Amino acid sequence: TRTFTGHTDTVNRLAFGTDGGNRLISASYDRTLRFWDVASTKPVKTIAIEPEFVTNITAPPAGPWIMLYVAFERRIRLLNMLNGESKNVRLSGFDAVAAFSPNGKWLALGTESEPGASRSDIALWTADGAALVTKFVGHTRRVEALAFSSDSTRLVSSGGDYTIKVWKLPEGTTEQR
Repeated sequence: TRTFTGHTDTVNRLAFGTDGGNRLISASYDRTLRFWDVASTKPVKTIAIEPEFVTNITAPPAGPWIMLYVAFERRIRLLNMLNGESKNVRLSGFDAVAAFSPNGKWLALGTESEPGASRSDIALWTADGAALVTKFVGHTRRVEALAFSSDSTRLVSSGGDYTIKVWKLPEGTTEQR
């Protein structure tokens, strides 16, 4: 068992980096994001995330970007693990769920238009957040989960409307069967 110490409040999110599991990323209510060397358990880098808490971390299987969801500001922050570059992606809704495609090309974000809304959207972005590719519309309640197929040609979503939808990429049409 390895123990990582350094945060000063509850650690609320964890993800392995994209380097084969040699780096661990942690977010804490102490408003820091820490990158750890797994072998030594030592922090490699600490980043202050002021003034909000990170409520989700998603790391892609390939590529340098990680996604941080900052709930109170309703924004996604993309952080490049190699050079520290940071980008903000403004959300049009609440409660983001996210998934990176296995090929490292796409970032899917599911939101609820507003609490109790009758529609929720899924936005397909380039993995670096530079461009919105398309939006998928079909769930009538909050999007709860997202997952890509292993070949990155389909996205599956589930919602609070008790449905599961399979979307073709990148066009965003649902598969009919």
